[in-house]
This record gives sequence, C-alpha cells and structure tokens, in this order.
Amino acid sequence: MDVAAISTIWHLTRLDLFAGAEESELVRALGSNAEILKVGKRRTVEIAEQGEMAWGLSEGLAKVCRTSRSGRRVVDTLLRAGDMFGGMEISGPKRQCSIETITDCVLVRVKSTDLRRYLSSKPELLMTCVQLLEDRERRLSRRVESLVFKDVGARVIETLMQLTVDI
Repeated sequence: MDVAAISTIWHLTRLDLFAGAEESELVRALGSNAEILKVGKRRTVEIAEQGEMAWGLSEGLAKVCRTSRSGRRVVDTLLRAGDMFGGMEISGPKRQCSIETITDCVLVRVKSTDLRRYLSSKPELLMTCVQLLEDRERRLSRRVESLVFKDVGARVIETLMQLTVDI
C-alpha cells in the first residue's frame, strides 16, 4: 500500500462512523475512491455535488453554510473532528452548500454510492449512524433552545463555553 492510501485510511478511521472499523474493509470499500483535502483556516470549500459525495472532517473545526432564499448566508451546522455530513439525501432537492473552516482542517470526501454499499454490508454501522444522528439532533435542539429562551449575553457565554469544549 502506498503512502497516499495509508494516509487516506488513517483519515477515514478518524471519522466517528468508522471508529473501530477494520482497515482492510475500509480499503476495499472506500479507500481507492476517497479523497483527502487539506484546507487552511478561514477558507471556503464550495460543495456543488451535495448528495453525490459524503464528506467527513478528520481534523479541525468548520461550519456548513448555505444561502437562504433571501440571499443571506445561513450556518446549518458546526462540525468538529470526526463528524460527517452530506451525501445521504434520500429525498428532496439537492442543496448547494459550502464548508467554512474555522481552523486548519482535513476533509475526507467519499462517493455516496460507495458509502451506501459499505453501510449496507455492515448493518452494525447503521446503529452507529443512528447514535451519531441523535447526538447531532441533541446539539441542534440545545442551539434552538438557546436562541429562543436565552438573552444575548447568556447565548454569547454559552457559545464561548461550548467552543472551549469543542477545541
């Protein structure tokens, strides 16, 4: 195995979904088609093919943004190392979005078809997916609750405290 393939597999295993996965299985299922992108802090990566590719954040902090119908930039989610996003849209229109890095980041890009095929061969990973989605939904609920029920000062303090935990 060459250095690039070893690096790709190492970055794949840093994603929460693949923690504990057999490296040889990842190589067969995803390794040859996965791509690694190293992106400096405060950079933007446009995602034109959301739905065709699944993305993971192997290292760093970033946010997934989109443009609203009114033309404003909206932050959909904050990503931390290990998170995945995109690529699994089952219904609805495909959306364009961008990744805005907060720190230096390493992104992993995998074809959605390869990821689906791998997940269908490993049903135990589907429970991991459910747990990861529950964690993300819990974080989102806390954010909405903070926006609705707390004043600006309390929200700023909470955000700063959460960022220190995330880093």
